[in-house]
Amino acid sequence: MTKGDYSNLAVSLGAMEKGVTVEENVNAYGTFANSGEFIDAYMIDKIVSKDGKVIYQHKVKPVDVFSPQAAYLTLDMMRDVVNSGTAASVRNRLAFSSDWAGKTGTSQNYWDAWFVASNPNVSFGTWLGYDKPKSLQGTYNGLEYNKRNLYYWADLINAAYKVDPKLIDPDKRFEMPGGIVSRSFCGVSGLLPSSSCQKAGLVKSDLFIAKYAPSRADDSFIDGQYVSVGSKRYAALPQTPGEFKSGGFMLNPDSFADIGLRYVVDPGSVIPGAEKSGNVVGATAKLNDNGKAPDPLSITISNGKITWGLHHEGDVVGYRVYKDGKKVASINAGENLVYKVGSGGSYYVTAVDIVGKESAASQHVESGAKKTSSKEDSTKNKDDRGKDKIVNEGKKTDSKEENGPDKNTDKQPEKDIQPEKETETDQQKDPVQEKDQNKENADKEIQGNDKDQGTVNDQEQETDKAEDEEE
Repeated sequence: MTKGDYSNLAVSLGAMEKGVTVEENVNAYGTFANSGEFIDAYMIDKIVSKDGKVIYQHKVKPVDVFSPQAAYLTLDMMRDVVNSGTAASVRNRLAFSSDWAGKTGTSQNYWDAWFVASNPNVSFGTWLGYDKPKSLQGTYNGLEYNKRNLYYWADLINAAYKVDPKLIDPDKRFEMPGGIVSRSFCGVSGLLPSSSCQKAGLVKSDLFIAKYAPSRADDSFIDGQYVSVGSKRYAALPQTPGEFKSGGFMLNPDSFADIGLRYVVDPGSVIPGAEKSGNVVGATAKLNDNGKAPDPLSITISNGKITWGLHHEGDVVGYRVYKDGKKVASINAGENLVYKVGSGGSYYVTAVDIVGKESAASQHVESGAKKTSSKEDSTKNKDDRGKDKIVNEGKKTDSKEENGPDKNTDKQPEKDIQPEKETETDQQKDPVQEKDQNKENADKEIQGNDKDQGTVNDQEQETDKAEDEEE
């Protein structure tokens, strides 16, 4: 170690100026396997003369570093590294099975790659790097630097196993010493779980040194309400509209000093990773009102759905959807910002901030059903005009009969309306009178159509007026 290493607070993580040798690193990790005693590595155990006299015998001088309980708990954690963690790939490379506990490591700028592991008999470590600082990042033969080092470690320990299987692969496992207990605890504080912690789903279980096991109940939670904006959650304010609030548990920052979290900026960051999407929020995570109503939104409608983006002002907590001037939905800012339209109508959306101020309406959009209604009105008008035409033709026929029926009407009525032969009466008609009669009938037909169309227009105007009054 250099002089600077003694003042470097990160030295416990391996951040040393020049680092350590492989021997020194394996020595250090062997301390855990030796129940907390540091035993310096040595090459020669003893020297014996040809006549059997012991000329030299190495004397081991153990140094107590950790308690047996602390050493075992550290080994128990490092088992996870080999069983399911960053060194899990060595399991499939080993020619034997053993109770391994290990630790991988990478120095700054990817200059070094480490792996040290111990079983009840041996501790073994490897290092990968250059003779001067140079990055190892990148693949070689399809393997990243860390995998190359792990496979290197596995190949070497397999070779040692072939030479002395009993030494490398002992039958025993690491034994747990007395003074260790299993306890349930709250995953946020490490204290005994309270009912709030249980309801929040944050109760964990683990091993503890008996005298350091949690003894008092957790008080990290208070009941509260929050709002969601995107993927983040914030404490609701008294003025926050109830339609955008969600109930849950809030971390109590007043308790943080007691559990060593006085300087935590974001209380939500102490929630265990798997539960970050649960119903827990830090009480100090708050939205500040910007002092004005939100700006109007811009919305789009397509395939029967209205969509919009997250509002650019950070204090917006929800949105209201209106149809024909009436609110039909409230959507939290943490949900999918989409609304499926129903029957035809005019829609718009507003934004609502943390203290309840509402924006002006977005642009209005019409659903597809509105167009269908207009088409039905057009079809109705067409049908009405068709009926008018039939009535007018009937009137025209009646007028023709008044001028004089054909003499063959009683025998063949169907032929009376066919223009194959001109009747005597038709020949005797005054051309001017017939022209005037036709004009009169046409005028009546046009007047009837205009009247019907006027009725439809009046109905549409009354409907539009009603819609405007609702808006």
